[in-house]
Amino acid sequence: MESNKDLVVRFYDSLFNKGDLGVVDELVAPGYVDHVPGAEDGPAALKAAVAGIRAAQPGMRVEVVRAVAEQDLVLLHVDAGAFAVAGIFRVARGKIVEHWEVMQGVPAGSDMFSQAGAGGEGDRQVALDFFDEVAYERDLSAFDRYVAEPYHQHTPGLADGIAASKARLAGAFAAYPELRMNVARVVAEGDLVAVHHHFRTGADDRGVAVVDIFRVLGGKVVEHWDVVQSVPEALADVESMF
Repeated sequence: MESNKDLVVRFYDSLFNKGDLGVVDELVAPGYVDHVPGAEDGPAALKAAVAGIRAAQPGMRVEVVRAVAEQDLVLLHVDAGAFAVAGIFRVARGKIVEHWEVMQGVPAGSDMFSQAGAGGEGDRQVALDFFDEVAYERDLSAFDRYVAEPYHQHTPGLADGIAASKARLAGAFAAYPELRMNVARVVAEGDLVAVHHHFRTGADDRGVAVVDIFRVLGGKVVEHWDVVQSVPEALADVESMF
């Protein structure tokens, strides 16, 4: 039986690289819900949207760089050329029933996808405890407990190493006393833990959607990728992205 991960990877490749709209009829449920801003629900709307994208970009290619699956959720980290994409799919009884997405332009010269070492078995709780202590307790000493050097950082404009990340967050916490990161969902498998959350600088800030991906080895976070997208001003229900 095809795993949820294999199903979603096949779906994504067939749809975006091969232009096979028939895969929507095969793998997408009639009640499909799409949380992409401006997207309509349902398989027909999805087929129309993809047909439009491929017509505008006839030579498009995407690469699924990493896939993470846990229970009914599958996260794809995708290199779409000029864009980094984090897509999260919910699968039920062999059909894709729901989809969230975060998309970010890739700045020139940025390495948003490579991996510094081989994969292995990680620890989901290490990444979650680290995220909770930083995000909710604002305790930057969590880096000293949960992160190991060399810490490989793929956030554009942010240097490798613990010190650079601590300094970036310390500045954000000082500038925005009401800063908050509300977790919507977590997907973890092997050495990878992905956290989908709503990052806001205050109660009146629409904020950004973020997918952080942590690689955990030997009980420590050793690498980090992220994809960040502003919540559009035109989106009436901010929470609908999450």
